[in-house]
Amino acid sequence: MKQKLTGIGLLFFISVLVYGLIIPAKMSTPPQSKNAAYFPLGAMHNQIDYDHQYITDPSKFGMNLWHYYTGSHRDTVRHQWQPMGWSTISGDRADSLYADYNSYWPGVKLFLDKEAGLFHPNDPSFKMKMLMQRPKIEWLSYGQRSDYQCETILPSDYKWFYSFNTHETGDNKLDSGQMVRVCRTMPDFPIADSPGFIVKKLKANNEQNNTPPFDTYYHGDDSQYRWYIKPRIRIDPDFAVNNPNVPVCSVNIVSSDSVTLRNVILKGRNFWDQYDKYDGRYLEQYRIFSGDDTLEVQGAWGSNTRRMSRGNEINEGSGISQMDIQVYWYGNCNMWIDYVRVDNEIANRLLKSGGDDEYERWIRWEADIANYIPPNLFKPQFKFYIEEFEFNNIPCMGYVNKKLQQLTSPDTVDLMACYYYGLFRNHLPWNDYNSLGMWTDTKKLDADIVNELLIQPTGMRHFFTEIYPFTSNDVKKIPPEPLFSKLPVTIPSTNTGCIYAILESPDSYDTWLQTQLDNPSFPTTEYESGWFTNAIKLANDLTKISGKQFITMPQTHSCQTTGIENRREPTNEEIRLTTNLALSYGTKGIIYFWYGGYGDCSPEVYNAMNGFLTMEVNGLDTSYVPRTNNSYEQNKWDGLIALHKQIRQWAPYFLNFNTAFTNSYIYYKDNERQSFLTKSYFNYIASFKPGDPQVLCPGEIEKMSDIPPEQNLIFDCQSETYVQAATFKVTGSSTPYFMIINRRCSPVKTGFADGRRKIKVIFDSYHNDINSSEVWDIKDLGQPGEPTVTSFYRPGALFADLGWFEPGEAKLYKLVPL
Repeated sequence: MKQKLTGIGLLFFISVLVYGLIIPAKMSTPPQSKNAAYFPLGAMHNQIDYDHQYITDPSKFGMNLWHYYTGSHRDTVRHQWQPMGWSTISGDRADSLYADYNSYWPGVKLFLDKEAGLFHPNDPSFKMKMLMQRPKIEWLSYGQRSDYQCETILPSDYKWFYSFNTHETGDNKLDSGQMVRVCRTMPDFPIADSPGFIVKKLKANNEQNNTPPFDTYYHGDDSQYRWYIKPRIRIDPDFAVNNPNVPVCSVNIVSSDSVTLRNVILKGRNFWDQYDKYDGRYLEQYRIFSGDDTLEVQGAWGSNTRRMSRGNEINEGSGISQMDIQVYWYGNCNMWIDYVRVDNEIANRLLKSGGDDEYERWIRWEADIANYIPPNLFKPQFKFYIEEFEFNNIPCMGYVNKKLQQLTSPDTVDLMACYYYGLFRNHLPWNDYNSLGMWTDTKKLDADIVNELLIQPTGMRHFFTEIYPFTSNDVKKIPPEPLFSKLPVTIPSTNTGCIYAILESPDSYDTWLQTQLDNPSFPTTEYESGWFTNAIKLANDLTKISGKQFITMPQTHSCQTTGIENRREPTNEEIRLTTNLALSYGTKGIIYFWYGGYGDCSPEVYNAMNGFLTMEVNGLDTSYVPRTNNSYEQNKWDGLIALHKQIRQWAPYFLNFNTAFTNSYIYYKDNERQSFLTKSYFNYIASFKPGDPQVLCPGEIEKMSDIPPEQNLIFDCQSETYVQAATFKVTGSSTPYFMIINRRCSPVKTGFADGRRKIKVIFDSYHNDINSSEVWDIKDLGQPGEPTVTSFYRPGALFADLGWFEPGEAKLYKLVPL
């Protein structure tokens, strides 16, 4: 999880606004649709390059997507930290959470016009789409709602955790189309239940006591919200009217520290309407009389020190939250209870029946921003954006997103959120679930669960996932954590103070790298080993299930923040590899984290997050310079420029590839290699390195017989052929496309072994995809004009030499029949 940037000085990321307002004339011609083919390429917070000195220049990064982390400020009247808007002047609150549209629209319009390219009308490269982090949308999307079911829930249910361990009385019963818990009395029922707790020992009992350590805006800071507890109950109407002062049930709210926060008794009269009547319907909110307590709690439900949820445990141990919702039935009347809903103040207003006038107005104002058409007809608005989210944010995210879709149709500008597996499953208990990667008692977190519980309820049209695989040890922790990450001795410099890795031989490092990316035991591993492949495969599976595209946020940054987040900087080769791997699985956009940079990564200071730039903040004056060299003295700036040029060359092809036919395989893994060779038009892939020929894998010699020998090359055993192979197709076309990636990342250094490999392949002459012609050209799509690399012939020489691949390098090919 990335550290919240609002807590690290984004208030100072300021530019000087030098352009005046441009008032658009009315246009009769239609605007350029944002729904045209578009491959987002950008970096988070690249707004700091306000004048586009680097970000859009085709000779530099050629980015086409803009983003701005807006920071936060403290509202001393409401006693809340709140997200800020777009501003170029320190202290400007025109575009703030509670600001009126007329006060903030002129400033917002400047940003829209600028990214539409109006200030550089003769240079189309200045046009950028905008990933818009807006205070009102962010605030509303982070409302929290949880519906804790009172009936017994099966452990295989995807929402099993939204239930209780203990039911002392009552029984499950279908009522009004819903399964509920009923408590019975005679003579209405043939049996009478004993008084007792209908529910207690809530399973997901850590959702209202999150109090983060940083003093700034963070949506999950539960201490700044008021909470509304809403048990959905119905009782006999005659009892309610005739027994106004007789207790029906009590609702007891217990904090994570075992402190009773509320103990509210609901009596017959609390079910009355304003006319002292009750018709037997289910209620969530109850009439309050003088002397009655309310089902409301101000602030977090206890301390953050007991944060792990209870799950199925009844006897909780150390570190387990004691937070609970307990409903006790007195046995005086029949009672049906469906769930206990808990809303924070945002959800309470946003999701109430009939809507909230102020919040609805906010969404309409932001939709007006999304619908604005600049005079040159280029609409820069791409998406509204929020950062990482928790599970109980999903109902509000869905409401806001669907409203935006309604209000911005047909050229829809809706919501995109950053998916981080850790927060998405934070409500699950550690034992037996989080520690093992389980979502239910039998099922791990997978694409089907994400589709059913996130994509479908929110209606989001893109899945955006961050993946930061290069973690490191916390050197400030007491005692310091030992080094675990690895780097090859071939990095240009091993003497900088920010390496945070063990230096090993290229072969040893490259083997470690495969495990760090692909570990199948994730998330039971340390240091998030296996996160990358788990996440990217989930995204690929999700697109096939849901039909939604996915966009990737690869790691380019380091992060040294003791006790919060520790990541070493990826090498140029590692950035290239992880980007190429994301492409091989079908990503439809690359947005790096992050463009900025700050701090000192040395062990003495250990407070930094460096990306593309080195930031220097002097008061309100922010200057920056390219990070020409990374922590290993590699030229990071030029490496990223070269990578971006490659992505821009490939992007039109990847946009056209049909996700249903996008299949990527980790070749060194036996099961994936067999699947690849069975399902594709390949029979064999071999990787070669410089060296004296020798037989390391005798059992593979026969398979190599179709590959002509070559002097001074030695082939890798198949289990060490660290190659990614992917196949693609375009809808309505039978043309085969494929991608080969060298997964080794040891830099090239004279006198050392390195990660370069020569790749040779053998095709399957009988495969349906290539049996329509006797001769095939292999076209390199990474070069203008699609030059022919080589050809192969059926049914004879099906061998093809694809040439040398640098560490982390990928090549995209097309097969063309002659």
